[in-house]
Amino acid sequence: MDRVRFTGVIQPGRRNPYVDVPAGVSAAFGPLARAARITVDGTLNGVSVPGTLVPMAAGGHRLYVNGGVAARGVSRRPWE
Repeated sequence: MDRVRFTGVIQPGRRNPYVDVPAGVSAAFGPLARAARITVDGTLNGVSVPGTLVPMAAGGHRLYVNGGVAARGVSRRPWE
């Protein structure tokens, strides 16, 4: 699969902050986009971080940012 890029703003969450993944990015993953978690690699404020796109009941995906990344002072910054 070709590289897919997007930028988003980290939102506060109940347990972990998250980024709503644009609909076009979710759709780019085809059949996986409807039912599966999708492992991704990205950067957050210049820091390389792994992540997982989690399918949402209403459609689309969220990318949760774990507490360890947030604790390093990179929360609420753009995800790339």
